Order: sequence, then structure tokens, then C-alpha cells
Amino acid sequence: MNLYSEFYGPGRKATVELINKHWDKSFNTWEVVMYQNEKVIQKMTVSSESIAENIAEDFVNGGNSDSMLLNEGLV
Repeated sequence: MNLYSEFYGPGRKATVELINKHWDKSFNTWEVVMYQNEKVIQKMTVSSESIAENIAEDFVNGGNSDSMLLNEGLV
């Protein structure tokens, strides 16, 4: 995996990593890792760079009041 980008917010961090499929670039995926207070709270794998970056940005910006990760309250 290659670190593709990082996003920071108050007490939160999200990284987007490219999972490169060398045999065929059309199978590449992006993994979004979300941290709260330096602890991993969720990982997601998506098929689009733009979706991965949108998820990361929404997470570090706090999203909206309707969206909360299932285990976010446990941290």
C-alpha cells in the first residue's frame, strides 16, 4: 500500500492509501483509515479515489449530526 493523502481535524485523522493491483490498474482500490485520538476506529475500502477522499474529509470535519461511526462512542 502507498500513502496517498492525509486529512486532519480536531482529534481526528484520516489516511487514504492506494492498494495498487499491479496486474491491472482497473482493479486498484483505496483504503480509508479513520483515527480518533490516535486510535484506529474504522477502515473502509472503496473503488474510487474521489469517494475515499470524500469519506476522509467528512470524517475529519465531523460529518453531519446524523452520521456517526458505530464504535466512535467507545473511544
